[in-house]
Amino acid sequence: GVAWEALERSITGGTSRGEAASGIIAGVALCMLGRGDEALDLVRRAWAAREEIDEGFGLVYEGMLVVTECLALGELGRLTEAVALGEGGHATAVAARVTYGQAWLAMNTGRALRFAGPLAATARWGRESATCFEALGIPPLRRWALYGAAWALAMAGDREEARMVGEQARAIDTGPVLLMEPETRRAEAALALLDGDRGAAVRLLHDGVELAAKLDLRAQELGAHHDLVRLGEHEVDLARVQALAADQDGAMTAAIALHATAAAEGTATALGEAAERFAGFRSLNDLCALACAARPSVVCAYAARASTRCGRLARARSYSR
Repeated sequence: GVAWEALERSITGGTSRGEAASGIIAGVALCMLGRGDEALDLVRRAWAAREEIDEGFGLVYEGMLVVTECLALGELGRLTEAVALGEGGHATAVAARVTYGQAWLAMNTGRALRFAGPLAATARWGRESATCFEALGIPPLRRWALYGAAWALAMAGDREEARMVGEQARAIDTGPVLLMEPETRRAEAALALLDGDRGAAVRLLHDGVELAAKLDLRAQELGAHHDLVRLGEHEVDLARVQALAADQDGAMTAAIALHATAAAEGTATALGEAAERFAGFRSLNDLCALACAARPSVVCAYAARASTRCGRLARARSYSR
């Protein structure tokens, strides 16, 4: 459709300024489609194009390129890199007083930590992101950040705080913006589980699956399917999970397909192999989910105008000194 045509035009580019901008716009779109490897390649090309721009491409835009890289790394299961990139970028954004970059980097650091760190940290990053987006007057992004925090609090069993943050998120009207709405269903499912309502959680997750499929948000669709697997739901569409995983980049999606298949087979050997796959990502919440089916689991570095990530990280760190 029109969106696909616009994406392809953005990727194939034209001017250096256009190619640099495509690293942000098309890069995020590719992440939502599960095409993280392509997104990372696009970000590298965008940094190279940025070298040819003398002015008018400031810290905010450079920071958003790093946000895109952080998002892609997280979607690919390269969680340690994503967290390091996010935390470094967050320090840079705070030091430079770039609230927009701080907001996005807090959100994406929290997203990576959903699978690789303590749930309390995920909640903290989500709340900080929500506060920044509120200050910027961007309700949809504040809502998504709050739902990220609510999910983490619910998974941690913090009933009072999870309910409070969830109510704040529900009160925000996003209008026609639906980009992250499937993820809000996953958060609402976690809140339902906190209240012991498994049936509501399953219905919410199926709703998230259907919405993501309708919007062609493939990475989010696979995530919602995986939550159903974690719950031990028998009506998971295994063929769809396997097809989504095969069509997306990264070892994380392959691990999700393996977990879904192992859960369907119900064999200890297959589940053990799935656990080892997730351990390779330091995906601690997923390992816990294998043992307990009811529990799911930059650098605004504006960094680097060098051709390698090491150069970009060095540049980013220098900003925060």
